[in-house]
Amino acid sequence: MTNLTPWRRHVTNPTSLRPAARLRGDWDRLFEHALNDAWSGATGANGAPHGVRLDLTETEDAILVKAEVPGIDPEALEVRLHGDVLSVSGEKSEETEHSEGSRHVSERVFGSFQRTLQLPVAVDPEKVTAESKNGVVTITLKKSEAAKSRRIDVQTS
Repeated sequence: MTNLTPWRRHVTNPTSLRPAARLRGDWDRLFEHALNDAWSGATGANGAPHGVRLDLTETEDAILVKAEVPGIDPEALEVRLHGDVLSVSGEKSEETEHSEGSRHVSERVFGSFQRTLQLPVAVDPEKVTAESKNGVVTITLKKSEAAKSRRIDVQTS
């Protein structure tokens, strides 16, 4: 079992490793965020993380999808249904207005995005509505009659 014990070099000055440890921590956080965004499917057209987050809720009669799209004009949103796959896409344009001075922090994301998801049940493509309010688009997809649950009476013989 001594072969499995990690080897540690004796360091006379432990403060000399702090910048290296900080750099390693920064790299770890960078890759963690990149992998989380890649696995969530929320990426822009160029593959960069975009951050479009959504909730999918199933009720007795419908599927409700709420997607956060702050700062995006509802006219720039496109909602498509193809079979059991819902797609929400759009583009957030960068503001061209610049004030005097230097920008010190820029965390806002601009560019195009697309988010697709497979719906858990069949829906009626003729009964889909979308409404945007306060940066959240709510898509209501009515279930098809075949997908709705119904009570079946048990007959006695």
